[in-house]
Amino acid sequence: MNFSILKDIILELREVRREYEELAKRHTEERQQFHRECKEREALRRKAEMKRKKELEKEERKQMPKAAKTAQKGTGKKSAASKSGQKSSKKQD
Repeated sequence: MNFSILKDIILELREVRREYEELAKRHTEERQQFHRECKEREALRRKAEMKRKKELEKEERKQMPKAAKTAQKGTGKKSAASKSGQKSSKKQD
């Protein structure tokens, strides 16, 4: 075979390879950009969901009767003063 034909083939292969590498690089960049955008959208969605949840809880608390609110608050631990008051009442009996 003629060497000039081989040389032309080699040059053509180099050109094709360069084009392929450029396409691969652009594809990688586009894919990374897509994933960044997906993460941003997901973060915004979660933020909006949390905001809606807080607003719903706030509305529920507004609509809750006064007695239910105090009962809900009283479910925590007893303070030291109330504990000592209970102990002293037991001693008096």
